[in-house]
Amino acid sequence: MSFVNEVIAEEDLEKYAILEIDHRLHMCHYERWWIRDAQRDIYLRWIDTDWEHPNKNYFMFYWKGTLFHVALSRDNRVTLLGESETTWKAWSFSSKDYLQIPIELEPYREEVTRDLKEALTTFKDLGRYSVVRKHTAVMRF
Repeated sequence: MSFVNEVIAEEDLEKYAILEIDHRLHMCHYERWWIRDAQRDIYLRWIDTDWEHPNKNYFMFYWKGTLFHVALSRDNRVTLLGESETTWKAWSFSSKDYLQIPIELEPYREEVTRDLKEALTTFKDLGRYSVVRKHTAVMRF
């Protein structure tokens, strides 16, 4: 299976403690959605954009039991043909309060990064609200 852009099902709100996360982050949503690969137990949720620096975006990235807070800056290029490319640069990548990847996951760093890139490719430029047809994510970290 691969990543899909979908509304979060009611049973997954509880399974992944989404409402608790949203409450902790002071988020309110009319519609909760994510980029998810259910088979591999991975998801990416866009959380916020720094409106003073709109190229900086915050995500929650759940990777096989570990929840990361990911802050990325981006540079977008969109063509008239409905294609786009986003260059993502790591601003902060942590499992809790801007700490490094947990030592037990260090051997999987390449896999975690590859899965994050794949999820960001599915996210495109605006996740559920994207209108581009084809998207490429470039990682610079």
